[in-house]
Amino acid sequence: MPWPTIFANLAAGVQPLSLFDAMFTQVAQMCAIPCSAAGTNALTLTPIGAAPTFTSYQNFTSARFVAVNTSTGAITAQFGTLASLNVYLGDLATQAGSGAITIGQEYVLVFVQSLNVGAGGFVLESAAIGGTGSSGFAPQASLLTSGTTFTTPTAGGKLPLYLYVRMVGGGGGGGGDTAGTGGTGGTTSFTNVTNWTTVGGTGGGFSSSTTSPGAGGLGGSGGTSGTGTLVVRITGGRGNDGVVTGSASSSFDGGEGAGTPFGGRGAGIGGATGGAAQANSGSGGAGAGSTATRCGGGGGASEYLEFIISSPAASYTYAIGAAGTAGVGGTNNGGAGAGGAIEITSYWQ
Repeated sequence: MPWPTIFANLAAGVQPLSLFDAMFTQVAQMCAIPCSAAGTNALTLTPIGAAPTFTSYQNFTSARFVAVNTSTGAITAQFGTLASLNVYLGDLATQAGSGAITIGQEYVLVFVQSLNVGAGGFVLESAAIGGTGSSGFAPQASLLTSGTTFTTPTAGGKLPLYLYVRMVGGGGGGGGDTAGTGGTGGTTSFTNVTNWTTVGGTGGGFSSSTTSPGAGGLGGSGGTSGTGTLVVRITGGRGNDGVVTGSASSSFDGGEGAGTPFGGRGAGIGGATGGAAQANSGSGGAGAGSTATRCGGGGGASEYLEFIISSPAASYTYAIGAAGTAGVGGTNNGGAGAGGAIEITSYWQ
């Protein structure tokens, strides 16, 4: 905008002091006015002391403040008694939300008329805050094997830029030798607006005759994808079948359980109860071994999932899939499957 007055061009003689007032008002429109702030998500900015003010929003007029609260939702702001407007991130499209403003840190709000389809809004500017050393904040990993609520960690008072999540449901239990089907593993879920789920594996079967080995359980499949970016979803592996043989002079292993990328599948044990899967791996338990002629099938593994959540919220709800129970019956029992797990890595840069 042009200067309202070029003093060198004024005629000689006394001029009204209102010319100075108009000039200083325009200078104020071009500065980041120091303000006090009130509110958490609906901010009100008030000039500090004798700081200048502006009476209308003009392109790139701005206000500087220190946050008194950390934002928990969509942010709006107003200068004095002027209209309350949406606050946007630097992409000029995304409204600033939970964690975008952190208590005790300095920010500048810059008015841009083209935002919000021409209705105007503020762009949020903040000083970059690094961690210790040039590499910034180190990632933080969390392993969830029980509970229902995940509280997103912070570093330097800030929520992460994104979360990288890996998860499995429960693994199926191994079947008994001549009776007892293994139980199905439970579904693991993680809620980011909508649910991400991984379906557990099914249990192994038992040998119904000397010509029918215990069948391996099927791997989990068919889970849902929620809000975020899917990286990979892998159907769970099928458990190994047991064996049948005409000889009763040796001991035979039950079918091995299927494994997940978390490892830990149950191992078959000759002539004995099937091996249990490693806890919270989502893998299947082994089928029952036998010294006779009939062995149980191994439990199926949970499906496996990886996804990314950008601009994380402060907390999430989740549920861990239960382990599939061992097949019980006959001479030897199957091995139990493993419960599910959620591994979350938080990244700041």
